[in-house]
Amino acid sequence: MVEHALDHLQLQELFEDHALAHDAMDSSRLQRIREDMERAEARRLQPHYIESFFLEAFRLLGGSSRQREPRRYEITHVPARCATVTA
Repeated sequence: MVEHALDHLQLQELFEDHALAHDAMDSSRLQRIREDMERAEARRLQPHYIESFFLEAFRLLGGSSRQREPRRYEITHVPARCATVTA
């Protein structure tokens, strides 16, 4: 008797009206986002990631450098289009 006493549609509408958020994210997407955030945090500002990013980007733009000692480089050529880029 109790089961039939409740109007399920009316309850659903009540829940939707008072919901804090109207959209939901499935658990697999949430897990992927969490893993991506953990990977990004692990890579954040670690010297070897900064070094590899800079050296590859500089090489792709036509610059050249040489390693003087571990983790220290001498920039031997700055291409014109790199020299005009401002931060």
